[in-house]
Amino acid sequence: AVVSTQSTGIQEVDRLLRERNDELQNVHFDVVAFKRNYHNSQLCTIGLRLPAEVKRLLIKQGVVYVSNTICKVVDRVHVIQCFNCQEFYHMQKDCSKKAVCRHCSMDHSSRDCKEVSKTNLIPICVNCKKSGLNSGLLKHTASDYQYPSYKTVMQTMASNSV
Repeated sequence: AVVSTQSTGIQEVDRLLRERNDELQNVHFDVVAFKRNYHNSQLCTIGLRLPAEVKRLLIKQGVVYVSNTICKVVDRVHVIQCFNCQEFYHMQKDCSKKAVCRHCSMDHSSRDCKEVSKTNLIPICVNCKKSGLNSGLLKHTASDYQYPSYKTVMQTMASNSV
């Protein structure tokens, strides 16, 4: 999205969105993120928390207007994964579980893994292993965003998001 002023903040983005987008006039939504582009202060990313039906409408529409600027609508789901236990829905700083390596799925922290330096290491995903997938589907790290367990969590979060 492009916003024309240096001083634009979350409240101003909320006002500008409501001003130019009829579908947002009488809808409760939250501007949850407003981040300027590091290289070009005229570019930014705006994160919105919307009711599911408005979200579907905006995705179908493809754009929203912020002031006199047309902004592309992209559906994004942010999956939180703990770097200590490798499970989802919490972060390492809030984790009370034992450490599990994202590379080999053994009981040690990922940074202490002695297996990761081996050139013939075949990673084993602890999350897919716990979910009972066959061994052929475990050959990736727990931080690989293409693996089955991650995709399942992402789909669940996307369908439950409002």
